[in-house]
Amino acid sequence: MHIKFKLYFASFLPMPAKRNVKVKVVFWDGRKEEIIVSARTRIMDILKKYNLNLEAVLCLLNSQLVTEDEEIVENSELMILSVVSGG
Repeated sequence: MHIKFKLYFASFLPMPAKRNVKVKVVFWDGRKEEIIVSARTRIMDILKKYNLNLEAVLCLLNSQLVTEDEEIVENSELMILSVVSGG
């Protein structure tokens, strides 16, 4: 007779300590900045830090188009592109 046990104890593990992550921010005008933000920071938090209108920019995180609620990960590159319209 074989008995299999599966142990699920992840809920008992302590939460990992909050840490900071480094992000390279590239703006549409060519400016580049390296900033340090706390882990789990979202793109919208960075946009607010620079007083940017969420509806006036597109964001690429590591060359992938993302929404503002995407979380930043370590050593990411966030490219912020201005959306211009008119005639």
